[in-house]
Amino acid sequence: MRERIRALHDLGLSRGSSGRSALGFSTNWHVLDVYPNGRTRRDPCVAEVNLCHSALGTEVVAHEMFHATICWGRRIGFDWKRLDADDSVNDEEERMAYAHGKLMREFVSRAYAAGLYP
Repeated sequence: MRERIRALHDLGLSRGSSGRSALGFSTNWHVLDVYPNGRTRRDPCVAEVNLCHSALGTEVVAHEMFHATICWGRRIGFDWKRLDADDSVNDEEERMAYAHGKLMREFVSRAYAAGLYP
């Protein structure tokens, strides 16, 4: 049996920077597995995304999943400076875009399977 230690860091609850009520929020998710022998391991989950059932449209979902993508980038030590390297699409930008696309695909697939979309 292992003990799980969780630390949540809010990225935006009830109100966004615009002052409007939020339709969802994303939270950095740091889970540290602690084994009986003292060894530790980070859980692969990097974020938790919460959405209002009535607001599962593309804009809200993509917005919150982008926050989750940023959490992933922080976790892996993404080189943010490389995004400004030049005006054209570079390997770092593609890496971030693929990660965001995979998170979106995972959410939409699960949402359809759960009957959240008709």
